Amino acid sequence: MSFTSVEYIFFLLTAVALCRCMPRRLQPLWILLVSCVFYALWDPRALIPLCGATFLAYFAALRIETAAEGRARQIAAYGSVIVLVAVLLLLKDLPRSSRPFDWLTPLGISYYTFKLVSYVLDVFWGKQRAERDPIAFASYAVFFPQIVAGPIQRSADYLPQVRTPQPFSRSLLARGTGRIALGLFKKLVIADNIGLTLNAVYGGVHGFSGAPLLLAFYLFPIQLYADFSGLTDIAIGSALLLGIESPENFNHPFSATNISEYWRRWHMSLTNWTVDYVLTPLRMATRNWNQVGLVFSICANMMSVALWHGITWSFFAFGLVHSVFVSLDALSTKPRKAFFKANPSWKRWAGWAGPVLTFHLVAFGMVFWRARTVSDALWILTRMWAPLGALTSGIAEFARSAGWRSLAVGLAAFAVLELAEKCRPQAPIVWSLQSSPRWLRWSAYGVSSLVLLVGLLLMFVHGSVREPFLYEVF
Repeated sequence: MSFTSVEYIFFLLTAVALCRCMPRRLQPLWILLVSCVFYALWDPRALIPLCGATFLAYFAALRIETAAEGRARQIAAYGSVIVLVAVLLLLKDLPRSSRPFDWLTPLGISYYTFKLVSYVLDVFWGKQRAERDPIAFASYAVFFPQIVAGPIQRSADYLPQVRTPQPFSRSLLARGTGRIALGLFKKLVIADNIGLTLNAVYGGVHGFSGAPLLLAFYLFPIQLYADFSGLTDIAIGSALLLGIESPENFNHPFSATNISEYWRRWHMSLTNWTVDYVLTPLRMATRNWNQVGLVFSICANMMSVALWHGITWSFFAFGLVHSVFVSLDALSTKPRKAFFKANPSWKRWAGWAGPVLTFHLVAFGMVFWRARTVSDALWILTRMWAPLGALTSGIAEFARSAGWRSLAVGLAAFAVLELAEKCRPQAPIVWSLQSSPRWLRWSAYGVSSLVLLVGLLLMFVHGSVREPFLYEVF
């Protein structure tokens, strides 16, 4: 059941309405039940590995907390983490031809595995107590708005909320439906329209050169951002309607002035997870290695991010490219600061040039992310250049053949979205609905309702031919 389907909207409305009608003490059980139903609608057999991972993490945490010996705690912690990660690699990343049961590639396995691993390690490190309530804990693992593609919420944040969810209010309804409407806009209007052009190019890159490849180079970061952040918006809005605040996943990533800052703004729940459970432990273990330890920790962290998407040569190349970029950025941080301190006039120009350079580095890496093979990625990077006149005519010709109306709609909608995001800090009264005048509140409600209605109409029109979310496969 896709987040952009009419079925999901009706499922969500029913789940929220019934949840809000029952006593608060029963709401965690209801959230668990509807989450299991949602998951089973994809494939009921996929509940088997999900239930197994949940039970393992639940009892491992209890064992960690009650064990009298340090060795027993270590065995429970590291043993359960190894099993969870091994199952993730086995079910998700082995070649399909070697899987006897294709259904054992569960929806969202990367997300719920990372949630459970962080929970076990947090209990082991003494950051939180083991959860005694099996219903609340199981709902954390299978919470349906987040299981498709995150965000990856920590148990210490989720568990107190599911026991005492936010009371239903007009403000909560406006926030939740507003985020869902924004997500539908990003996906159906921006990502899917731009994706029509990109699918034509990436479907057979060796048949193109020049302008089409250059378009693909610049457009895919925009499509991926609109697609993935739209999916996250729908997830956050759905959770809000159930009274659960989710962590944010994006913070204007294309405004980043360097590649390290970009990763702190992009897929933030995953980046923060790998920093806490991969980068920081490795950095502490290699702190005596000086800069070699820093580079090793960064490379291990970036490769874990890349290979989390899939163990393929394309994602390996993607991780290698960003390992180099982030390592160079980290090693040059102190010299850059010293330079700008000695030459303050250059700092303003760096503020303009930084986002442009960072976007190009991101686009370079994302070619490997999107291409089916490393060979396809190298073809794009080496054959997308042409003289300026040829590029201009080539772009116009390709846009006409690939459907320029869809591309124009997608880019125009993205420009409107970026403009609205830029203006939001300068107009806080519009976004603080409770303190806004009535006419502003109702205007905001009206715009959100209109966007949501348009999204629903688009879902009816698209029907079964909708484009899947790019991150549904992870």
